[in-house]
Amino acid sequence: MSKPDIHLYTAATMNGYKPVIFLEEASIPYHLTFVDFAKQEQKAPDYLLLNPNGRIPTIIDRSNQNFPVFESGAILWYLAEKYGQFLPASSNDRSETLQWLM
Repeated sequence: MSKPDIHLYTAATMNGYKPVIFLEEASIPYHLTFVDFAKQEQKAPDYLLLNPNGRIPTIIDRSNQNFPVFESGAILWYLAEKYGQFLPASSNDRSETLQWLM
């Protein structure tokens, strides 16, 4: 069985749920790694290589040279463009959508 393109590192927080909701609504397969705040896993050296801010969420796009994306808004924007979902084609509608995202 092949691995999904998207590997999501997250925790049970409001920002942490955002990419999960996007991926589920878009029916995009993903691999999930839970980040344990009690163990300070978001500050571990391996995680900081993916996200120097030391926060969740972070995704790795395996189909794009293991490209990391962090910050929930940036992740949602990246996924919307990559998969062509949830961003309108009209520049005004697109701008309005991104305003609400930010």
